[in-house]
Amino acid sequence: MNKFNKSNNNYKSNNNLINNNNNIEKNEKVHFYITIKGIKKELSGVVTYKYLGFPHTVKGIDWKEHLEDSSKKSLKFIKSLYYYKNSLPTVSKLIIFKTFIRPIMEYSACLSFYWMDLEQFKKPNSTLNYEEVSGYHKVMTEAVEWIVGSSKFNVACSLLGLPPTMLRLYILALRFKIHLDGMSDNNPLKKTFDLKKNALLSMTSFAGRIISRKDIFNLKYFNLPPPRPKVDPITKEIIRPKELDDMDYRINLMIKNYFLNLKSDAIILPYARTNKIINPENSIIISPDRCIFIRDSTTRYNSINWRLNSFGHKKTCPICGESFNRGHINECKFIEYEPFKSIITENDLLLLKEDKEKFKDLPKTYNILDSLLNHKNYNTFKLFIEKFYIYWEIINNNK
Repeated sequence: MNKFNKSNNNYKSNNNLINNNNNIEKNEKVHFYITIKGIKKELSGVVTYKYLGFPHTVKGIDWKEHLEDSSKKSLKFIKSLYYYKNSLPTVSKLIIFKTFIRPIMEYSACLSFYWMDLEQFKKPNSTLNYEEVSGYHKVMTEAVEWIVGSSKFNVACSLLGLPPTMLRLYILALRFKIHLDGMSDNNPLKKTFDLKKNALLSMTSFAGRIISRKDIFNLKYFNLPPPRPKVDPITKEIIRPKELDDMDYRINLMIKNYFLNLKSDAIILPYARTNKIINPENSIIISPDRCIFIRDSTTRYNSINWRLNSFGHKKTCPICGESFNRGHINECKFIEYEPFKSIITENDLLLLKEDKEKFKDLPKTYNILDSLLNHKNYNTFKLFIEKFYIYWEIINNNK
């Protein structure tokens, strides 16, 4: 005969226990056992269960687990597309990622900054820990590598106009705040998040943390700009800004500043991206480098490699014969030697000079090839690169 036994080995948890006196005690857990043919086994409880596609616990929806589950689905999607890694154009792969892969995760990703430990973001130069969003980060890194064929994550994100993992999650968290703030008072979700009207909503609950968390606006790692000052048109007095004022503008400015701090991004000038400069506010939008739209696959491949500083790896410089890197274009004065000299026109040199005069923070390695890509002179860039390959082929034949 089967016997159910109730253990008195209790420990703290969020569940309840019926003790020996049949009283309910909080913060304790009960163990039930079944004995079959003299063998005593503990009955395991259900920690989580799925309802409407969401993992639930005794505390409600487990959003962190939902993000991990969604990330696994996205990762499977990427792996199923590996066969097309070299056949699809770069821009097609970028569209597939932004349209079909990333959205799978982002239903719950906007909440990640409300369950994460934000201590690591309170310093401007922290080393980031992706453990709490490991699934999302893995999808981002593998997707970017699938799109451009490089593991240089931050540089590739800049090339594609994609905010990297933590910056993207932070942006989603801020926009979720904007979304809640802009809701009608009659919206059921707005009522749910109203701490004054909803007595069941405590400050310690997850929903309560979303409403009450203020430190999210002051994370030095991301350097979110403050709201712009406003003046009352009648009294001319300065109006004290709210935390969500100008948030879309501030987010765009934050993205721009983040990428400008990357030395590799400094060589991609604003007019090389798909969004043209119309006014100062529009100019700060980060979008893909136009070189990913080049139709000729060879030129596109070489231009992407040049942007990622991967071109000429383990090759020798045609001028000095040393190991080649992008710095040699200026150091060895390529544009003064044939066959490179005859390829470059006076207009190309003029545009290079204007770039250096207009953008004072350009790195010393900014050169004619960077300028050709920034001004969309892809034919001249193609001819310049072809001379490299001719030289390297001659070197290989003479070995």
